[in-house]
Amino acid sequence: MPGTHNMGFAKIAFSYGLRILFYLARGEETSIEADLYERWMYWIIKRAGDTDTNGAIAGGLMGSILGFWNLPVQYIVKTLKTITDGRKLDIEDE
Repeated sequence: MPGTHNMGFAKIAFSYGLRILFYLARGEETSIEADLYERWMYWIIKRAGDTDTNGAIAGGLMGSILGFWNLPVQYIVKTLKTITDGRKLDIEDE
């Protein structure tokens, strides 16, 4: 996909993250669980554009509401394995 002048524009990424916070505040999203994070990240990435910037900013905002331990387990495991440089951890994949 060719780039546009808006690629990497934080305003777009924040608008995606704030949208989920708005829906939560209005009661349109009632479940604050791991599937909420996955559903909204899928929606954000489908918008195309600068998906890594959009996902990072919006994902951070969602994560601040959900909390680290309410993120999908597979993401927590991959994150912990990555930040420990592949050292052996006593973490079981689900």
